[in-house]
Amino acid sequence: MSDSVRTAIVAQLQTVTGIGRVHAYQRYAANNKALADCYVQDGQLRGWFVRRLSVQEKTGTRNRNVEISRWLLRGYLAVSDEQQSELEFDGVIDGIRAAFRAEQPLAGAAVWTRATDANGQAGIALTESAPVLFAGVLCHAASCSLFTRRILLNDSLIY
Repeated sequence: MSDSVRTAIVAQLQTVTGIGRVHAYQRYAANNKALADCYVQDGQLRGWFVRRLSVQEKTGTRNRNVEISRWLLRGYLAVSDEQQSELEFDGVIDGIRAAFRAEQPLAGAAVWTRATDANGQAGIALTESAPVLFAGVLCHAASCSLFTRRILLNDSLIY
């Protein structure tokens, strides 16, 4: 059942201007060039992937359980000081946050992104942003988290 949620998250990410290539899973390759090619768009390494980090089911009311999933959205953008790429990357992150803030529930999936963790997080949270060497390329990298919530009845999704 997580496939429909993952698909909806990827579709929502793809609406963000300048995001680059978006993958439904973390890509791997035998060498740096092949890995970098997975994320290159218009000649620049620029892209994101989605990974489910955890899922738990809690007892709800009226025989309905609540499924809470925590998702990692990880992105990369090749550093270009001349193009002020750090500012551009921050703009993409803000675009992601805005896209998920506006979409309730996710299109194509009966899932809400206002699910919260113990700290009350709603929507997208930027959890880490730093330069990294990715696939042999100096990149800006960011990790964002997202919680989704679905209501289940006897193992069936209701909304």
